[in-house]
Amino acid sequence: MAFNTLYQTPMDRGYYAEGNYWPDEEPKLEEPVIPINELGMTIVEKHPQTGANIVQNTQAAIRAGAGNVQIVLTTPSTSPIGGRPKAYGKEVREAIRELSKANEMIISGIELPTSSITNLSGFDPQRFTFSEEKRSQDMEEVRDAIKFAADVAGGGGVDIWSQEFPRSIFDAEWNKKKNFEAYPGEEDQAVKHLVDDRTGRVIQEIRMNQELTVPKWLRNKKDEYMDYEGNVVDRIHRVPIWNKEEQLFETMPMKFEDFKDEAREMEAEEFEKTGKKIKITTHEAFYKATLNAQIGIARGWELTYAKGVDEAMNELKRFNGYKEDPSSIPKDPATGERRYTENQIEDNLFKIKRELEASKEQSTSQRMQAKDLENQRDHVKTLDSYAKKRSFESYAKMGIFAMDETQARNTSRPLYIGPELGWPGQYGGHPEEFIELIQTSRKEMVDTLVNERGMRPDEAKELSKKHIKGLFDTGHLGMWLNNFRRKEGETEEKRLKKFNKWFMDQVDNMGKAGVVGSIQAVDSASGAHGHLPPGQGILPVKDAVIRLREKWNFTGFIVSEGHEEEQFGQNRILTQTWKEFGSPIASSGYPLETPIPQWPMIQSAYFRHTYPPNFIVGAYAPSNEWKLWTETPLE
Repeated sequence: MAFNTLYQTPMDRGYYAEGNYWPDEEPKLEEPVIPINELGMTIVEKHPQTGANIVQNTQAAIRAGAGNVQIVLTTPSTSPIGGRPKAYGKEVREAIRELSKANEMIISGIELPTSSITNLSGFDPQRFTFSEEKRSQDMEEVRDAIKFAADVAGGGGVDIWSQEFPRSIFDAEWNKKKNFEAYPGEEDQAVKHLVDDRTGRVIQEIRMNQELTVPKWLRNKKDEYMDYEGNVVDRIHRVPIWNKEEQLFETMPMKFEDFKDEAREMEAEEFEKTGKKIKITTHEAFYKATLNAQIGIARGWELTYAKGVDEAMNELKRFNGYKEDPSSIPKDPATGERRYTENQIEDNLFKIKRELEASKEQSTSQRMQAKDLENQRDHVKTLDSYAKKRSFESYAKMGIFAMDETQARNTSRPLYIGPELGWPGQYGGHPEEFIELIQTSRKEMVDTLVNERGMRPDEAKELSKKHIKGLFDTGHLGMWLNNFRRKEGETEEKRLKKFNKWFMDQVDNMGKAGVVGSIQAVDSASGAHGHLPPGQGILPVKDAVIRLREKWNFTGFIVSEGHEEEQFGQNRILTQTWKEFGSPIASSGYPLETPIPQWPMIQSAYFRHTYPPNFIVGAYAPSNEWKLWTETPLE
């Protein structure tokens, strides 16, 4: 962008004649880091302050100078009215399409509402359960968004803020150096979650500081489990040590961490039975131990209630015999009379039947309870193993849908689907999880295309890369600062420097993995979830974007999500982003001694001021009281 006069306001004429004031040659304007037309902005479907609709917001973005926009859907998927693709008919879609086409602006993608769609695993955070119904409904919303992107944009991405399921931070695979924690003391107070794979119900009773009392198991000199007859048995049939002196079974307390050995034993036993290597976590072993205790109680009561059943059944048979054949009733030796009268026989039969019925119900119910607990024990899974598979399958299905829509509609750009880097608290929020989610979903898509559609593996692999890509939100990665451990005596400046190095390392990891399809460039003044324009906070947003472009050949869209500063100046979401990325401003018409204007001077002249002007012009300057700062008479 070049300006040839000293005055930058649209109403001023040029007082310097055009000419070349550079002695040798025309100035070479420095190439921008990212051209203005490639630095876009996010727009909401309905503006929360003004109430402007999706068409009006698109028009406003065009007037602001946006070269591309990402539409953020804000109406919850649970809302029957108000927005989302189902609310925009043919004419509205055509209006958006024509607006962007006429103004050479690209609609680069769609973000689904974060208020209701945060994963494709089916996890429902309100009910804290996994629901196949919710997963199906969310995928329908994704399909609608893909079709909407095809209609209004002729392609582009659909992203889902990824919070696939809850997980702890301190013991995550990527946190082996223990640089991060959810909060101080997490390793002692964290809650570990398990799920019943039959129902999707999340079990959340396990805390790291819990202690469980368990039996002391009888073992031989080889440390093998054995029964009271000295036979070697497996874990299921092991028996507790009987203390003769105290006349009780011996027990001992075990902490959460003590169950690591139990987990290894379970893995070894499973491998011996099935030949399969499976991973059993410490919290699985802990929870199964609590279930085993409950199973033992149920079995004990089952035996207690069943103990008198045989005797009661014999009694029932005996008194029924008396009833059928009174002559079989024994006589009292002293009196010679029958021991039981007819009424006494009936009373005894009634009592025996009642006792037998009670024993049957109590023993059966305890047996059923023990069986249910055994089934629950056998079907308990970690959220990691249960939910990941569902997420991978869902993203793969949506990738195939995006591929089919791209081909069927012959869109100008490929349609694609993918997760948006989430927040630290749940799976999908760490870059390694982000990479795993995308790469494994691509593999799932490849397997489906090869096995079900007969596609060549190499072709399927290229299509999976084209139609499953993620969105990198720089602000979300910056939120890890709040989880970055503080070292005693370390200054905040030094801590931030170390964190920003980690930040850039993660950018390299994502770039090398080839999983980033688009970027929301957003800054923050702290580790909190902020929405500042790039350069207005403390995160290396500019460096991250440049690294992806120059080192890892990133070619996707870049939009600013720095909408929080709009209250201080309209369109700062764009202008501050352009400023940060070095959009060129120069002049070929100034005398050499005249300073070349900088971007803030141009911005303040052409966009809303962040401070009041020091002069007034035009109709705002009454001729009888005011004069222009140039003292030129008003005609």
